[in-house]
Amino acid sequence: MEAARQSPELTNSLEFLKRDLNLRPVTADHLLRRRPFFFNAWPQPLGRSLELWWDDGLLVLIGSLTDLWSHPQLTRIEIRDVHEWGINLLHFVWQRQHFRRLLQ
Repeated sequence: MEAARQSPELTNSLEFLKRDLNLRPVTADHLLRRRPFFFNAWPQPLGRSLELWWDDGLLVLIGSLTDLWSHPQLTRIEIRDVHEWGINLLHFVWQRQHFRRLLQ
């Protein structure tokens, strides 16, 4: 789930999800920060912060990652960082789905 900006409705929904689904921020030792590319902190191109919350089976991204993949004001290095971050997300989702299928 991706949300381009945080509106009051989204803030209320996110608080509900955090409470009822145990959504929590991604910690520094989480696989999303380490594989396949290492990130100490999430990229923040154009001063926009990207927040990622997770629980089993659900990732909530606050910020528009897909818009940043081809933003004309970003440098090549910034675009590559955002691409690598997106690859980490896709890799993590694929890996969890693959392991779940193996366990069934």
